[in-house]
Amino acid sequence: MLFYFNCPECGLEIEAEKEWSSSEAECPGCEKVIIIPTPEEAAMQKEADKDSGKVQAEELGTPVSETAKLSRKNMGIWQKLLKKKKTQTVELDDRWVERAFGIDQPLSVPMSPDIPDFFIQDELPYLWPDDNNHVKMIKASKDPQFALLTRWAVAFLHHTDPNVITATLQLQVLVDNDYVPIAEVENVADEIGWLLCDASLYERKEVCEALIMALWECSDSTIGNVLDIMALNCLNPPHGCKKDRVTAAVKKALKKLADTCPEERLAKFKKLVKAKFQKDNEELVPWTRKD
Repeated sequence: MLFYFNCPECGLEIEAEKEWSSSEAECPGCEKVIIIPTPEEAAMQKEADKDSGKVQAEELGTPVSETAKLSRKNMGIWQKLLKKKKTQTVELDDRWVERAFGIDQPLSVPMSPDIPDFFIQDELPYLWPDDNNHVKMIKASKDPQFALLTRWAVAFLHHTDPNVITATLQLQVLVDNDYVPIAEVENVADEIGWLLCDASLYERKEVCEALIMALWECSDSTIGNVLDIMALNCLNPPHGCKKDRVTAAVKKALKKLADTCPEERLAKFKKLVKAKFQKDNEELVPWTRKD
């Protein structure tokens, strides 16, 4: 349900949805933080402000009705307001942040994002909007919005809510005029490889299964790159990780990949695994018979 209310600071008329009531947002006119009222509160306030509105208009020399018309002409007015709306956030475990993004500071993300809606925004937000280095790095990239998309996807893979992770892995993104699974994108695929080396992942069955199934939507080349990361971590475990825990995690991942591998891809997958692991970690190869 759409309704209209006036900014209590500058009088700008703003269009809103009923479900946004009681949320905080920054007025696109005066840029002050305001509380979005309920439709009932807005109606009552409009009635109560009739006289004060006339006084304000006389003082400013601008009719309130004209301000309202201008606001309606701006088709993106609520999109601007919504982007700046304060939402509940959750701070992610930051042990992986510096490795993935080269930034050593906490990362907070929306607590319950609607993943499809989040990623179809015309302009994705910066992960660290107040970090000049992060902003400059994104702006300097060949495609800033795609750079933000891949970074947000990587961040959401570490979300505390498994539904957010699963929804992220179901995304399709445009690459070279063709839609591909988000897991096919290099940075995202790499992060899946790192996650599969984390022993704690296997305590989250739903997340583990979603990661494994996402890989089977990818090309053999991408799966080979993921296996490279897993093999490298077996030889040189990440800082603070015990080698036996990393090795055990990779062994579980390989077994799960082997168990879920489509029949028509099994021969190729076996060759990839043996090429990556048989020399230095033969015990991890999930097949005992000789081929």
